[in-house]
Amino acid sequence: MAKGNLSLGQARGKVGDVVFSRAYGKQITRARASQVANPRTLGQNTQRCILATIAKAAAALTPIVDHSFANVTYGPESVRHFRKLNMAMLRNLVVMSAGVNYNLSAKGAAFVPNDLKISEGTLPSFYFDSDAGENPAFAMSQNQLPSGEVAISVADLKTSYPYLQGGDQLTLVKVVKTAGTLTGGDATFAVQYDRLVFAPNAFDDDSVNIFDAGGAIETSYLDMAKTTNASMLTPVVSGSGKWLGIVRNDSTNSDVYAVALILSRRVNNVWQRSTQYLHLCEFTDMTDADLAIESYGAQEAIEGATEYLNQATEGTQPQGISGPYIQMVSDYGVNTATWGHRSNAGEILITDGQPFEIIVTAFGNADRQLRHVEVEGDNVDGDMHVIGEVSANAGSVKFAGLGDGNLVGTYVAVALFDTGWAYIDFTLKLAE
Repeated sequence: MAKGNLSLGQARGKVGDVVFSRAYGKQITRARASQVANPRTLGQNTQRCILATIAKAAAALTPIVDHSFANVTYGPESVRHFRKLNMAMLRNLVVMSAGVNYNLSAKGAAFVPNDLKISEGTLPSFYFDSDAGENPAFAMSQNQLPSGEVAISVADLKTSYPYLQGGDQLTLVKVVKTAGTLTGGDATFAVQYDRLVFAPNAFDDDSVNIFDAGGAIETSYLDMAKTTNASMLTPVVSGSGKWLGIVRNDSTNSDVYAVALILSRRVNNVWQRSTQYLHLCEFTDMTDADLAIESYGAQEAIEGATEYLNQATEGTQPQGISGPYIQMVSDYGVNTATWGHRSNAGEILITDGQPFEIIVTAFGNADRQLRHVEVEGDNVDGDMHVIGEVSANAGSVKFAGLGDGNLVGTYVAVALFDTGWAYIDFTLKLAE
């Protein structure tokens, strides 16, 4: 029986075959299902496992992701946005499976870390850098910090991090293991947050040292009333050079399994943020994907899965594409071309010195096996080819980097099958 005032949109419960509920401030009605189908195919249980993994991540990361996406209302809408984005990302990782790293939450298990998008905005982004998971660091340019155990001046910091300003906030997000192991299926994690806020005049004098030779930041250049941990970042030698990051080894931060760094800035009373991803930095202790999915009722190995290629993004209707096809995701949307067809994604604007990212995925089926996927183009530097890897009838290629006028030109994302093809044309144009 329904409770609450129906006329005021406050009803909850059942009236006949109609079910009333409320979500996001709205009255929701749906037909009551007299018989509920509960298939336990591999595809269905893979989808349930992915949904549970992202739902638990959303709960664990809510203190950040409930207000971290530009142009999305703070609160539940922001969390929903996080879930929608990362459901699709994790599903693509599971589809690729071979050669990629991800963790899945078994039925009844706790939150597990993954590469997840946790913020969106227009501020310049940090690039994740590490040496096989050790010393995870965050770069912002191609100019690394001075090598060796030397003090870092304001001029040095501005050269490596040219987009930082006085008053900026840096938020470090860490996923830390508190007990157990992922391989053993009993790991538990906590999410830790720290922030560092620069003083408004922190970068006024290029000649002074902002980090001493030991890697400690001078607190006089911080707003200590807002900073929670002045030592959360230190210059470290990472995979490609020396950047701001954390030391991760057997004695320090060894239980940190994933990290992210977010830039925040208030402009004209509006908070702006950088687009950032949580990145894994632990690759020896990982979950068993097959066992996690089997906990939801599946009996088949992941490598045999095909049905989950048809699963829709959370909150949308299935699109009816079961392969073969190619898909391209950029900041300008999603474009798809099925077998034997060619589509045009139009212009994609890149900004000089700013990061961009284009992800191309392709899938075959039993009748038309995927053999090759790449992005090829014609720009100022000549012909360019970025070739992806193909495994288990799926492939992907990541075309990303810093915006550069030399990249301006025409491109095509190509999927080649044992019979036939699919193409997506696009152009890169430098934003004015």
